[in-house]
Amino acid sequence: MRVFLHPFFLWIIIPSFQACSTAPTTSVVPLSNALSTTPALVPSAHFKTIGYGEGPHLSAALKKSISTRELTFSRKKMLNFIAQRSSPTLFQTCIKTYPYSEECVFTKADWNQNWFLATDSSEPSEETNRKQDLPFVQETQNLEKRSEDLLAKTNCDNPEPLSRLGMKLEESFPDDQRMQSALALYKKVDDCALENQNLRQNHSVILARFRLGLLHVLNNHCDQAVEVFTRLIQMGENDFTSRSFYWKAFCAKTAGKQEEIRNNFVDLFKVNPLGFHTLSIADGFSPLTKQLHEDVDPLLQTRSLIDEQYNLWIEAIEDMDAIGNRAGVIKLLSPVRFKPEYLLSLEPSVRLYLATFAHRAHDQFSVFRILDSIFRSHSDYVIDATLKLFFPIQYLQSISKKVVSVDPFLVIALIRQESAFQENIRSPVGATGLMQLMPATAKSLDHSVTVDG
Repeated sequence: MRVFLHPFFLWIIIPSFQACSTAPTTSVVPLSNALSTTPALVPSAHFKTIGYGEGPHLSAALKKSISTRELTFSRKKMLNFIAQRSSPTLFQTCIKTYPYSEECVFTKADWNQNWFLATDSSEPSEETNRKQDLPFVQETQNLEKRSEDLLAKTNCDNPEPLSRLGMKLEESFPDDQRMQSALALYKKVDDCALENQNLRQNHSVILARFRLGLLHVLNNHCDQAVEVFTRLIQMGENDFTSRSFYWKAFCAKTAGKQEEIRNNFVDLFKVNPLGFHTLSIADGFSPLTKQLHEDVDPLLQTRSLIDEQYNLWIEAIEDMDAIGNRAGVIKLLSPVRFKPEYLLSLEPSVRLYLATFAHRAHDQFSVFRILDSIFRSHSDYVIDATLKLFFPIQYLQSISKKVVSVDPFLVIALIRQESAFQENIRSPVGATGLMQLMPATAKSLDHSVTVDG
């Protein structure tokens, strides 16, 4: 059964926080740039390097370290040193104590945020422009008057005020006048992008087109919605690509076009095979069905051949795991948790190799980040072995014994959403544990709810 959401619920289930997301311009930088403040460094001669090529099978790498290098006492000491909390002082101490160790870069205070990616500062970022424009939106008393003024202007160089004012107007929905004003603002942004090719990758255009498409669906103008969603998809993969395919399929269903539903599902599957929108319209049809019934034990790749700047990092993780320093492995995997984009230039078999270290370090959030990055672009990796990593089965077994009236898979899905299976995680507001319950709520449930629901 295909389950589609009624467009009225868009304003509940697709919150406006997307307007606050930023997409800074980034570029890959060589390792030499990241080491620019260090003394002249030379390759380490303490150990042998694993040869390139195919590595072990996933099942073997999950159980134990497969490294065959013999680490010297000095390297083990250096690894334990860099496993400490990074700081400017630690970095200076590292380059003095271990002047020939490139791994000292991992002791910099901000290494996990700018080692692989660097923000292009040649132009103001979306976030900078957003902060500059924020007062005018917050302080505007007459939104309708402001809408009229913006719509009257012919300049299309900066679509962000139009897009953000449209989002502000959405707070008054379902007020019909505000809805029509928002639609007009989004429509102007869409038109501007058609005229100005420089806006092709503009985040405000991406946001405005998505909201414009939703408003067309809400107003039962699916033909116009499909045109807008198609233009959005043609902008390249972005935050709303999978949703655009979903709503195109919704409109196809409304028109009774079964072949278009299937075509949009296939395209959606390629973008996000395990996403909510994909699964909600699968209706039993999925290229995954055959894959999940095959006994596949994928081969891993221990080093990157296409982006060798990552190999120093991979090697350090590998050696940290070999000496049993779990905290060091978790520290070195922190870029994965900060920015999954760091992984995109790595081969999927290399990423899967990294996931084995996260698994053995009980860093389930890094496992989730890594596998999610693989699944989104390489659906052939969605197999039984990788899904067991993605959804740890020990929780399913425990929940199945205790829960009677609720589907245990629903509980597992909720845990995945709330905590990504991080047992000791604590939110900024104090929610804790797998289910992210507030202490007071957990205490009340402990006295009022039985284990079977």
